[in-house]
Amino acid sequence: MQAFPDPLVFLENTMKTLLRIVLSLAFLLVSSVYAQYSGPVRPIPANAPKAKMYVESERVLNLNGRAFSLAPGGQILNEKNMITLTSALSDTYTVRVKFDNQLQIQRVWILTVAENEVDAPKLSGDPSFWDWLFSWF
Repeated sequence: MQAFPDPLVFLENTMKTLLRIVLSLAFLLVSSVYAQYSGPVRPIPANAPKAKMYVESERVLNLNGRAFSLAPGGQILNEKNMITLTSALSDTYTVRVKFDNQLQIQRVWILTVAENEVDAPKLSGDPSFWDWLFSWF
């Protein structure tokens, strides 16, 4: 004759397994909700100045009233960190910008509301700003 397992032991093991599954699913749910609300962290350099930007033409961006050329391979990243074409931009945006050695725009980050609240150097026409920006020459 074959012996059957004790029903209480079987029930106890089943309940432990179900509890592990429920706790694992709860952990996954909480972590996915947290990941959605925390948003992606964008690697914006601390020394990238903040400015108001609008598009003058396909390769020319106006930053705080001064026209700058977009460098070859220059990128404009929207709030979702996706590359955006200048033809898709029709408003004035608050941005952070990174320049190359020829004072052409290498990368532009269109800021979210939370990123806009972070302190950053302001882009201005002040010569001392340009001395600070290119102090490594």
